[in-house]
Amino acid sequence: MAKEEQKDGGPVYPPSIIENTKCQHCIGGEVRDKSGVACEYCDGRGFYNVTVGPPGMSLRDYFAGQALLALHNDKSLGGTLAAAKETGESITDFIAGTAYEIADAMLEARGGHED
Repeated sequence: MAKEEQKDGGPVYPPSIIENTKCQHCIGGEVRDKSGVACEYCDGRGFYNVTVGPPGMSLRDYFAGQALLALHNDKSLGGTLAAAKETGESITDFIAGTAYEIADAMLEARGGHED
């Protein structure tokens, strides 16, 4: 059975895209070389889009991080430790797994806003 693709909600802080940047390789003018081949950077259009910054963490990772803080809170840590003991998992595996279960539930609650 194929593993279902995990919906992660897309990036929390998506990279910026600067559209229609003048091609610095062909200076936005000579978009074809002498042999008639288009500029490899802008495909002969003279302009291209620039992506600035890394893709960032997914919304799922962000939600799991927020859940992790709640699970590790002094007031809830006793219950978390007891629940981990019941499952036989290590506390770190239990907390990490539970944080992602909460994140998945949060993404599901968002409904049609998933990527």
